[in-house]
This record gives sequence, C-alpha cells and structure tokens, in this order.
Amino acid sequence: IHLATIAKRRARQLDEMTGHGSTADAATAAGTSASAQSDALKKEIEEGRAAQRAVLEDMTRIENACGAAEATAHANAEKLHVLRKWFDGAMQLARQQTEEDLAGIVAGVNQRRPAVDERLGAGES
Repeated sequence: IHLATIAKRRARQLDEMTGHGSTADAATAAGTSASAQSDALKKEIEEGRAAQRAVLEDMTRIENACGAAEATAHANAEKLHVLRKWFDGAMQLARQQTEEDLAGIVAGVNQRRPAVDERLGAGES
C-alpha cells in the first residue's frame, strides 16, 4: 500500500507536468499489482514459516522419543546385568550343592562298602 501511494503521487506529478491523465491510472494499477504481489509473498513466507515450525515440532517429538527409547534400553541393560549376576550365582550354588550331594552319596557308599564286601565274601565261600 505504501508503494501504491508513492506511485500515485509521482504519477499525478508527472500528469500535471505533461498534461496527460493516463499515467496516474497506470501507476495506480501498477501499485495495486505490486501490493497484491507483496501480499502474496507475505502469505507464502508465513506459510513457509508455519511449515518450518511444524517440521521443528516433529523433530523435537522424534528427539524426545529417541531419548526415551535410549533411557529404556539403558534401564533394561542394567536389569539384564543384575539378572545375569543372579543367574550366575544361582548356577554356582546349584553346582556346589550337587557336588556336595554327590560327595555325600560317595561317602555313604564307601562307608557301607566293607559290610557289603563282607557279605559278598561270606556268600562266595
């Protein structure tokens, strides 16, 4: 609108100097066209900014989701580490208990062996 006003003023001055009336009309049309183009450009710029804001918001949401996934993965890794330590301890305890149980069985068999050998020996005679 400012451009259109300046163009009209200059055209009127030119018309007064030359005595023609068509320059002011042409300047008005040119100013109106320039103003419409300016408005269209402003609208495009605003739409571009809105699209840019939408993309930035999407990027922020994605970044936050990645951060949450990373935190979850880290927490799961820590839980897995604790479970692995517990499992290793349980397996070691089970091995130890089994070895002790087998040692007890062997000791019991060895204690009864002389009596069994004696019975077997008496039966052979």
